[in-house]
Amino acid sequence: MAVSAFGQAPGYEMQTILGSYFKNPSDLAVGADGEFYVLENPYIAKISADGKHQGWIEPSGGSEDRIFVDEKQNLFLIAEAGIYEQLYKFDSAGNFVMEITFPEPEHTYHIDALRADGEQHLYVLIHKEVGRSYLSKVLQFDAEGNYLNEIVLDIIEEGYSYNDLAFDAIGNIYALESGHYRINKFSSSGRFLSHIMATGTSHFYKSLEVDGNGVVNAGYSDGIDQFDADGQFLRAILAGREVIALAIDQKNKKILHVLIDDPYQAIMSIENGEITTVIEQQKWPQKEYQGIAFDRYNNCYLFESDHQQIVKYTPAGTLIGQLPLKMNKDGRFLDPVMMLLDRFGDFYLLEEKRLLKFSGAGNLLYEISDFGPTDTHYAFKGIALTPTGQLYIADNAGNCVRKLDATGKYLDSFKTTGQGAELLNGPQGVTLDEAGNVYVAQQDGRNVQKFSSDGQFLQHFGKPSSFYRGDEPEGIIIDAYGNVWTTTANDWQLRVWNSQGDLLSETSIWSNHLIAISPNKGIMGVTCNWLTHVVYQYTNREYLPTAFSTITGRVYGDNNENCKWDTSDTKFNQSIITVQPGSYYGYPDQEGRYAIQVDTGTYYVNQLLPDLKRWQWVEQTCPTNPSYHRVQVSTQDTTVTDIDFGNYLVQVPYLTVAVSSDRRRRCFRSTTTVRYTNDGAAPASPVEVKVKYPEYVVPISSTMPWSRVEDDNVYVFVLGTLAPHRFGTIQITDSVVCGIDSIRGLTQCTEAQIFPRNLRDVDPNWDQSEVKLTATCLDNGFVRFVVRNQGLAMQDSSAYRLYLDAQLVYQAKLKLVADDSLVFRVPVNGQTVRLEADQRPGHPYQQQTHLTLEGCGTNVEGAISYGYVAQLPPDDEPEEISVSCLPIIDSFDPNDKLALPTGRFAQHYLRPDVALQYTIRFQNTGTDTAYRVVIVDTLDAGLDLSTLQQGASSHPYQFSLSGKGRAVLTWTFTDIDLPDSTRNEPASHGYVSFSIRPYDTLPELTRVENEADIYFDFNAPVHTNLVFHTLTDSVFADFTKMPPIEFEAVTTTSAALDRHVQLYPNPSAGYFQLKWAEAPHGSLTLEVVDLMGRTVWRKSVRNQQEVLEEAIDLRLQPAGLYSLRVQTPAGQLLRKIVIQ
Repeated sequence: MAVSAFGQAPGYEMQTILGSYFKNPSDLAVGADGEFYVLENPYIAKISADGKHQGWIEPSGGSEDRIFVDEKQNLFLIAEAGIYEQLYKFDSAGNFVMEITFPEPEHTYHIDALRADGEQHLYVLIHKEVGRSYLSKVLQFDAEGNYLNEIVLDIIEEGYSYNDLAFDAIGNIYALESGHYRINKFSSSGRFLSHIMATGTSHFYKSLEVDGNGVVNAGYSDGIDQFDADGQFLRAILAGREVIALAIDQKNKKILHVLIDDPYQAIMSIENGEITTVIEQQKWPQKEYQGIAFDRYNNCYLFESDHQQIVKYTPAGTLIGQLPLKMNKDGRFLDPVMMLLDRFGDFYLLEEKRLLKFSGAGNLLYEISDFGPTDTHYAFKGIALTPTGQLYIADNAGNCVRKLDATGKYLDSFKTTGQGAELLNGPQGVTLDEAGNVYVAQQDGRNVQKFSSDGQFLQHFGKPSSFYRGDEPEGIIIDAYGNVWTTTANDWQLRVWNSQGDLLSETSIWSNHLIAISPNKGIMGVTCNWLTHVVYQYTNREYLPTAFSTITGRVYGDNNENCKWDTSDTKFNQSIITVQPGSYYGYPDQEGRYAIQVDTGTYYVNQLLPDLKRWQWVEQTCPTNPSYHRVQVSTQDTTVTDIDFGNYLVQVPYLTVAVSSDRRRRCFRSTTTVRYTNDGAAPASPVEVKVKYPEYVVPISSTMPWSRVEDDNVYVFVLGTLAPHRFGTIQITDSVVCGIDSIRGLTQCTEAQIFPRNLRDVDPNWDQSEVKLTATCLDNGFVRFVVRNQGLAMQDSSAYRLYLDAQLVYQAKLKLVADDSLVFRVPVNGQTVRLEADQRPGHPYQQQTHLTLEGCGTNVEGAISYGYVAQLPPDDEPEEISVSCLPIIDSFDPNDKLALPTGRFAQHYLRPDVALQYTIRFQNTGTDTAYRVVIVDTLDAGLDLSTLQQGASSHPYQFSLSGKGRAVLTWTFTDIDLPDSTRNEPASHGYVSFSIRPYDTLPELTRVENEADIYFDFNAPVHTNLVFHTLTDSVFADFTKMPPIEFEAVTTTSAALDRHVQLYPNPSAGYFQLKWAEAPHGSLTLEVVDLMGRTVWRKSVRNQQEVLEEAIDLRLQPAGLYSLRVQTPAGQLLRKIVIQ
């Protein structure tokens, strides 16, 4: 017997084993240092106390039944020998020490169980047939295997032997009857004392232990029964789990270790009836691997064809994800061979006769079954990938290596058939070095050939055979030193050659053909699908990155408030995880799970919730006091798990909307995308999205038909019910109008709103006034502004400001009663004019409202001002409103970055409290289809991640957040299939957008920059332009440029309307009567709104009476303050309503 060996090469050592450690376990033993030995007939799996696999012990022969480990780590095994058994002793390294002999011929006895006491005595339970009964003895040996004594157990009944043994602290013997449902208790001399069994039930016990508390534990197929020393039943634990074996911890006798096999395989540790630790693995039959690959972070990916998924492990061996693969109609894999992972996260799965490519989201990108001419048939055994996406495939049947381009199109092949050193003889594997040379493995790893990229023979490794031709796939890789590694399932050998062709090592490893190395050459993986399903991981510290350990956890809505993730909780991925120091970043996936790689050290892990100044419906509840996790990473190659964050989610919807367009060009079609989201924890209904189009842009069609068109070019999309944590997009094809040359340079703003409004906390000091702005361009170059209070009367004044070409030229204050207006005219003469008005303090949606008008009149030279609309923030402060502004231009850089607002003047001055909306636009200007586009944006350190919001995009994408020191945002368009601009110019464009705010603590005149890289397939990145803003609270006013302002006298209509109105009883329980003498005739609209501005009651009437009487039933509404608004041909009537 010997411990299994692992192949080594210079610079690499076996570090970690991933996967399932045992498949058919039959017994468990625990060493003095807490390590576990699981009998996996005919092998023994050794597992550390923290659950890491440490290899197998391989017996020299026979088949083991039971295993025991003493305090000196010696192994004792009961092994079959014909119809009887033998007892062997091995040292801690697995080396054979001796066979333990019995005082009488061992072939007259059967060995049943092993135990030891604290004095290094070994006890062996044996039995033999005596007539119709069984004579059972306990034989005592010393630590050297010398026989000392025997204890003969009383014969209780005929026909029963024993199959397990245990001792209590005072030496009493407990023996588990074989074929019966009870435990027999004996004195230390073997005298029968009592039966122990559960009352009213029949459990066929299979394993037995007595812990340090004197509790008798009996395991069976459905749990463990626990009894006290007198045999009284105490409790049942682990109900529903099949118990295979029990073992007492050698250091803490109160800890019971349990090997279970159903519903999953695990080693559980139990103290005082409570589970303290669990080492879990998948239950056999485990998933057989048909592919292995590593990403640039050294995460390991394993392909499981039977389950049609790819599993992901951290470098330390922690399972952190499963990726289901979405197949086409055939829905299955055919003879899978191996897997590759490219630098964009796409997976290539090679089968015997076809190649499948999947996106990082599991979507099938293409399927190839035509690989060029063949004399017989295809029989693919290996595949390699160049940095530019070209593929080399080893064709065993065709005796050649086939070459494909990045789209999977056949290019060429090289074929040198024969049996000489430079001839191909059934290629079984292929790989590439950094220079692009091709290495071909054949003859089961005994023969490796090196070719140039065009097939010229360069070098030979090994000894070619004139008669042997392998036909199984073979793994081959090149390590950091240029050494060549090969492995195959035919002989289970792992071979390593140096670059000169010398064989460095040849080691048995029970492997199959799968081998892979990480992009940085720091980790190598070799799979084993025979003994059990694992991956050996070899590491090279010289080539590993600094950040190698991993912190993992989950973010969730803690619905049952137990500060622990369980199935009743809600998955939550609206937060960002930060790790300090270092500023590492992570973003939860759709399941709420995250993984962040770090170096060794002490870290503080925090959750950044969405900007709580504007998001009122989520609060972190776990952990609290402090609100962070302190994590100690002592060594590399470790994974710190369960660093979770629980949150309280108020059961209300939370709607957001974002709008973005790709371009505005005269007489050209463009795409506008509206992204709508319910980030809340409750459904929203009825949901509508309204898109207001500017004057010179016309919608043509949309992916979701609009339901109606309202005044002012407002297109309404009815969504119905929007479930929590769901989003969708509406893509609108539109066009700038043709034939009007004068609109070139004008900025066109598209606005999207989503309804109903989100619930917000209302400031009790808000006076319920609401300012609304309108503007009209008059023929003489004047703009007529109306500032109207469409709410209740202002309790104090508010400021308003006037800008010309983005410069403040006038400011004043106003105070308006209900439905009152301030009207004035301003000569602008072609300048861009902007009016701002502050809302009263406490307004639930806005601090101020804005309105901008461009191109009204001309200056003395007949020209107008351009480019000022986007310099100041648009009127979209609430999350329910989004504005996208683009100028009408005839040409632009197709791959660029836009920022809104752009900021004022050449320094791009901007207030620090304004959100920055970034849009990254891209176009395929190449000569063929782009199958993948990746955008990478490294954020400026002055931008606050807690305010990050995803915007609209032209195509679906995967988003990820990473980085150290500075956050890196990555959008991956995996199956975009973007046509080139010469073939389909309108469809060759794309874009993605997001918004984020600067930190509010940045010094005056801080410069915030941003740019991005755009990757098309395997091409070099396209760098966008750099955009920047200079943050300042300066106003930049020039009141000397104030134009002459003409104010108009306005009569408040509500005062006249209000004279003969009765609303009673008010307050009431919700039922009101409106009686209005001398009410205006014609069409009237009665509407009741709550403090959030949401309509809760509405009715339209056509009044022909002198006295209008209407009942208003609000009894289903909650108590609070409401407003009654009556719109008439003569104006608007406003009244407060109070429901008690």
